[in-house]
Amino acid sequence: MTKKILCVIAVTIMSLGICFGCADNAPLPYNAMVVDGGIVADKIDMIPQIGCFTDEFWKENTIGGLLYKNKNWDPNDAESEEYIYDKISPQVRMHTVTNQEEYYRVFSEPMEIDFEKEMILIHIWREDDKSITKIKDIKVENEKLILEFSSKNSDSCAQPNYMCCYTVFKMDKLEVTSLAFYLNGNNWSAMFGEGSSWSDYYL
Repeated sequence: MTKKILCVIAVTIMSLGICFGCADNAPLPYNAMVVDGGIVADKIDMIPQIGCFTDEFWKENTIGGLLYKNKNWDPNDAESEEYIYDKISPQVRMHTVTNQEEYYRVFSEPMEIDFEKEMILIHIWREDDKSITKIKDIKVENEKLILEFSSKNSDSCAQPNYMCCYTVFKMDKLEVTSLAFYLNGNNWSAMFGEGSSWSDYYL
């Protein structure tokens, strides 16, 4: 069942132009490989029941620039809003998981990993369905782990739809003190922070 779900996720991601692997099809450094990935559409009604994250982790990692269901919505109140635009949460989040205790807090499904030699890198971000995105590189500079993506817009003139995307990498265990995300050479690190979340608006 798990393999079937992951296959469906992979097909969905590829159909939206999000490609895993280096932009030139070369292997990723540090033996990094994508072990999970998925998409959560805009207007999120509930904690997403896809992928392998715990409900607690999803609540802590809402993504800015998306619509979330207002748990206090009153359909009988004309001024009550069913969905609320998240202006608080960062649009990019990154995490590393380096031990078993962290793993059980973040993941709801088992994964074969040796934390003596390996770690997990999680990348969650806001994406639009008109972009063609590829992983360009993973590197370490001055104890900072840098994840680089390249992206270009498709030829479609239609209004883009925004969604929450996530990628889970398993890779060699590295001694790093900070994380950074670069898109087309631009540092997006300022767009993610610690702890800010709109989890109170989740159902």
